[in-house]
Amino acid sequence: MIEMDDLSVEEIMERIRRKLETQRETLKKEQLRPSEKEQFEADLAKETYEMEDFLKYHDKDFIYFAYKAILKREPDPSGYNNYLFKLRNGELDKVDIVVSLCKSLEGRAKGTKVKNINFYYIKCGIKRIPVISYFLKWLNLFLKLPKVIKNLEVENKYYYGNLRDYLEKISREVQFKIREIETKVSDLSHKVTEEGKEVLNKLADLELKSSEVVDKLKELEVKEIPEILEADKESYLSRAIDSSHLSHPELTQKGQDKDVFFYLFENVFRGEQKDIKERQRYYLKYVLEVAKNTQGEIFLDAGCGRGEFLELLQENNIPYLGIEINEFETNFLKQKGLNVKNSDILEYLSNTNKNLMGISCFQVIEHLDITYLKKFIELAYKRIAEHGIIILESVNPHCPFALSRFYVDLTHIRPYPPETIKFLLEWYGFREVKIIFSAPVTENIRSRELCMNYQDYAVIGRKI
Repeated sequence: MIEMDDLSVEEIMERIRRKLETQRETLKKEQLRPSEKEQFEADLAKETYEMEDFLKYHDKDFIYFAYKAILKREPDPSGYNNYLFKLRNGELDKVDIVVSLCKSLEGRAKGTKVKNINFYYIKCGIKRIPVISYFLKWLNLFLKLPKVIKNLEVENKYYYGNLRDYLEKISREVQFKIREIETKVSDLSHKVTEEGKEVLNKLADLELKSSEVVDKLKELEVKEIPEILEADKESYLSRAIDSSHLSHPELTQKGQDKDVFFYLFENVFRGEQKDIKERQRYYLKYVLEVAKNTQGEIFLDAGCGRGEFLELLQENNIPYLGIEINEFETNFLKQKGLNVKNSDILEYLSNTNKNLMGISCFQVIEHLDITYLKKFIELAYKRIAEHGIIILESVNPHCPFALSRFYVDLTHIRPYPPETIKFLLEWYGFREVKIIFSAPVTENIRSRELCMNYQDYAVIGRKI
């Protein structure tokens, strides 16, 4: 119950406005429903308007409708915000705004017909006279209070109706989503069940295979070893002679020749020539690339040994030269028709004027001390043409199996880790340096550390 004696007209109106605003905020949906849109369009199509046509719209909808009906356009931002602000704070009511738009220059030009607009215009003018306005407000309040209450009830029904429809829509959407989720959960449950069966089957297979592996490991397990073991009854020298192209008279004649000694030694412990050649074929792609992209005259194979890589170069029509310090092997390779020079590699690089495509050096650097090796890399960088490459292959000291056999060759000085060789190449100017591991060990002695499973490595660098 409102006590009139305790409240001014402004306070009463402010309470009414706050109540309306609270009701509007409960429904945060400004779009009209389809039926309301049709009514909106029908009202705009009228030729002559009643004041009630305007008053049935509220807040933003009212401002928008008033502009569209009277000025035949959408509200401009400044006018829209100004009228909305004054409407909400009670400075203007709906009638004031309709009169203001109709009597504006733009409204007069549009000529929109609103019944009794002049009456409302005079009424609004009287309201602006201070003393009369005060009494009129009180009189108007008492006369319109029942209607205001009725309007509040209508607005309540309007907004609650919208809210109810909105909640019903949300409820339908939630129910739809719940059914959709239930369907997906059902499908997922079925899928999980099927996959679970598959996993169980795989686990059973894995258990069976692991059992087989355990049995094989038991078979491989060395349970007993002899107190004394006699090994390698085969003659290494006989094997070397059988795999060489030398006759016994030549061997007898060469006798204690160190070059012949190393040639035969290499035939036993270096590996079959066809196997070595096949391994080295991997590096041929790098040489073929630089042969197209450099101005080098020849490709140099330093310490060419039995000539496996020279044969690959010759077969692919790449100009080449092999350098070999072993005179016996040099003569043997020349007899095979290969281009070889008997020389120390540093001596050759120091005196040659040739522009090299690149240099390969297979299983040689482990025979060199660090001073010789650094000088070799330094000279190699100077002699290699721009975009040329260097390939250095050696024994991989990370591999326990390879390292255990390193000193079988009496001419080996020291193993060089691949990381050391990569650093040296970069130090002397090579770029795009990479390490390549090759010759994997047998499965029964492999390690979790990948680089420990390869007997050899190569470091490849490019002169840029």
